[in-house]
Amino acid sequence: MDNVTTILRFEEVYDSMSKANSPITRAAECGPENAFSIIRRGKKAKFEGFQNYQLYDFSTVLGQYNHYFSIQKRTCLYNNLEVFELSGMKDITRTTISKIVHTDVAENLKILNFSGNGMYDTVYNLQGWRLRFPVMEYIDFSNNNIKVIPVIRDYGMTVKETKSVGIIDMRRNKITSLTKGMIDSFSTHEFVKVDITENPFLCDCAIIEVMEYLSSKTMPKAYDYLGSLECANPSNVRGRKLISLSPTELNFNKETVINFPIVILSIITITLFIITLLTLIYFRNMIKVNLFSRLNKNVAT
Repeated sequence: MDNVTTILRFEEVYDSMSKANSPITRAAECGPENAFSIIRRGKKAKFEGFQNYQLYDFSTVLGQYNHYFSIQKRTCLYNNLEVFELSGMKDITRTTISKIVHTDVAENLKILNFSGNGMYDTVYNLQGWRLRFPVMEYIDFSNNNIKVIPVIRDYGMTVKETKSVGIIDMRRNKITSLTKGMIDSFSTHEFVKVDITENPFLCDCAIIEVMEYLSSKTMPKAYDYLGSLECANPSNVRGRKLISLSPTELNFNKETVINFPIVILSIITITLFIITLLTLIYFRNMIKVNLFSRLNKNVAT
């Protein structure tokens, strides 16, 4: 289905769901399990008959529907499936994505497309993706709102079916920084490549340190593009490649960079020293008072 708008009337939806007061059928949940491609692109639902909404107890029937959907935990078997796409749908849920990624079986899947759905954290579901999809060639998370990339491990060496590099497309998201953690993760990749081009990178002092760290690492050739990533901010370096930046352009002076962990440790040390000193002074005065009192008592007797 491509850019299809489904028009639904409230009464029709209610009637169909009220009949679902029993376990959901396999065909209704899995669809065509013998399919080679399942594509739902830009699918929308338009509801009519809002004036009749109050006449129906939607909370009850939705609760029943979700209950049966959750307790069944059915595994759909897509033995022939090579392409699975859910794209351009802003109302897509985590449950929908988790089902194909974690529950269903699709060992021949080569293309998985979740682009343009407004997602921001679903990529975390792909830890160990190669173990689930041994022949995967392309996973599309482009044009979403993802800001952080987790550690993406490469299990290609442990899966004998793996023959080629699988690409994880993270272009045009909301990623603003290249971190040492990303570089460490990327440096271990042999059968996977993560593409983070066309993201709005912030080129500040931190990015200079990361680029220096990158130059000290031995990276797979697939990541030669990292140095060519372009700055989006600040405005004075917008459009510049990371590899072309100099510390002076970013007002970066290593001698003035503050190592915050050391500062925090210093503050804690000084605070403990002051507390210890005040405690010693307090007890010293208490000892003096006690000695003075005893001396006075002895003199009096």
